[in-house]
Amino acid sequence: MTEIEMRAEDVRVLLNKTRLSILKHLWQRKYTASELSKILSLAKPTVIYHLSILEKAGYVNRIEDGRKWVYYELTEFGRRTLRLKVVKVILTSSFVAFALVLISVLISTVSKTDKISKPLGVDMSEAVVAVFMTFIMISIAIYASYRIIRG
Repeated sequence: MTEIEMRAEDVRVLLNKTRLSILKHLWQRKYTASELSKILSLAKPTVIYHLSILEKAGYVNRIEDGRKWVYYELTEFGRRTLRLKVVKVILTSSFVAFALVLISVLISTVSKTDKISKPLGVDMSEAVVAVFMTFIMISIAIYASYRIIRG
């Protein structure tokens, strides 16, 4: 299977809301299919179906404890994927926020004659640097809070 096909398979697996909910719960601890069924308010066969897809894709391990219980846990690949997904969301949202602030600064600096003026008596280059520094600080704060929450 090529790298592009694998990515398409990963996208197919991760686009399902139920599978993402299962992965988010397994981030916290191991669960049985019955426990996930109760938490997600889904039929146990539905949960088992989604767990089997996640297991085949390499996101989840099936753990049999020698008794009647079968637990599921995230693999290291599953943990890395979820971390990467969260970081991408944080960076993307920070970039969008930066772009919106930059656009609003640019719009506010255009005078009626379509010439760029000095907003608040500051050169345009200084305003861009200030906005960029704000973006960096917001990104660092969001990432630090994510690290604190996730451990």
